[in-house]
Amino acid sequence: MRFSILIICLLGFITAFAQPNREELALQDEEQFDLSFIFQYEDEAVFIVTFSREDKFDNFKIQNSECKTNGINYERPIVDRYVYEQLLTFLQDINITSFQPITNDQDEDAKLRVQGSISIPRTWTLNAFVFRHNPDNIGNESQILEYMVDILKDNTSDDCSKELTEQLSTYINGSD
Repeated sequence: MRFSILIICLLGFITAFAQPNREELALQDEEQFDLSFIFQYEDEAVFIVTFSREDKFDNFKIQNSECKTNGINYERPIVDRYVYEQLLTFLQDINITSFQPITNDQDEDAKLRVQGSISIPRTWTLNAFVFRHNPDNIGNESQILEYMVDILKDNTSDDCSKELTEQLSTYINGSD
């Protein structure tokens, strides 16, 4: 009887102090996450770029009303990972899970509106942020966008995705 009470108390003690694994990992080590950006340039059509990882397999998706996918999930694998790994390291360095842009909506010359979010299911982490991009300004927001364009240029294969990538590059760099 004493032995079973001791075991029950010990199990209760372990359960009371056991914590789920919620420690922060580098994005390169996470098994699953979603990183999404919604872009709108002035009054033009909105398009969405999503980077996701499931079971350590990375994909990207570009969604736009002009790219017709016939209801097919339009995810593509990230094959060229060099710049993608740089982006993940940069996002870790700026702590993307709590990142809030400095510029937000204060620049009247900015024509590109960006809504970003990251979700990491393992830690139940969700962060959302909004900023307007002006090509004349430099900072973390511009660096994120430049990495994204380079990743898309390295990994897009169809004509519509290539066209949207070039369009995004124009918005970010300010070239007409």
